[in-house]
Amino acid sequence: MQHETTRYSAEGQHARRWLVVFFGTLTSFAFLTVAVLLAEIDRLPAPQLTTNLSFNEKMRWAREALVEGKCDTLVLGSSMALNSLDTAELARKGYLPAANLGAWGLGVIANRRLIDLVLNLCTPKRIIYPFYYGDFGPVGGTDFDPVNLKLYLHTRGASSVPFYMRGITLVQLWRDYWTLAMYRRSGAGAYTNLGFDEAGAALLSCSNFQRDAGRWDGFMSRTVHISPEAMQAFVGIIAVAREHGIPLTVMETPMRGAARDALEVDLAALRARVSVAVHDGGAHFVPAPADMSDDMFADYAHLNRCGAAVWTQVALPQLGD
Repeated sequence: MQHETTRYSAEGQHARRWLVVFFGTLTSFAFLTVAVLLAEIDRLPAPQLTTNLSFNEKMRWAREALVEGKCDTLVLGSSMALNSLDTAELARKGYLPAANLGAWGLGVIANRRLIDLVLNLCTPKRIIYPFYYGDFGPVGGTDFDPVNLKLYLHTRGASSVPFYMRGITLVQLWRDYWTLAMYRRSGAGAYTNLGFDEAGAALLSCSNFQRDAGRWDGFMSRTVHISPEAMQAFVGIIAVAREHGIPLTVMETPMRGAARDALEVDLAALRARVSVAVHDGGAHFVPAPADMSDDMFADYAHLNRCGAAVWTQVALPQLGD
């Protein structure tokens, strides 16, 4: 009996030692992870607020810019805003400081949710909204948790580590790290450019840019579809700007001539609906020009840097004009 008691006692001590080792290892790993995050915070991808890497990176950029009040001009939109509105032309026209919040796939519905958070952080003198028909599609763009995003944007200067620890695995963090590193190497020579300038734009190179054939003729497989939810959200954005007394300019972005011709009827219908909503809301509508040559485009709808400079110059008046 004494032998059995001694054996069970030894087994209990052995189990306790393993538990100490196990939980000690977990604790050490957790502390090591936090230490790595703190040491490499500037090179890591932004916290995974959504599955959209572009949106996450833009919100990290905006976290500083908005709280510092660098939003005399607030630019909303998708990659149409990100890639097609030239900051240098905004500067020449007196529109800086500006906060271009454009991000991939950030459709009208997502922008309706985003504008409420932004206007709690800064007070713009004007809002510019570049759009194309894809922004009114049924998907609605990036889905984000407004409570979590509000907390993230309002804690500028605080540690980002807690936001890295929410709902993201080390595998996801590692995957985003290498993806972002690849995007940074490609820079303005690729569609994935996330090298934001002082206003948050990421223009695409005029030369040495590898156009993707599928994107160049992407209009052939992407029809015009206006979801009721998106149109309702668009009207909501106009109403919010009017309630705050902020002048709003809605700008239809240019497209390649082949795309304009192929989608002419549907684009005219969308343009009419958008124009009516804008004018009813007391805002200003700028239709897309129809005379921009193919060499100004990166694909059928996104302008390159040269096209962005030309379009921004002609679409926006000099302040005071």
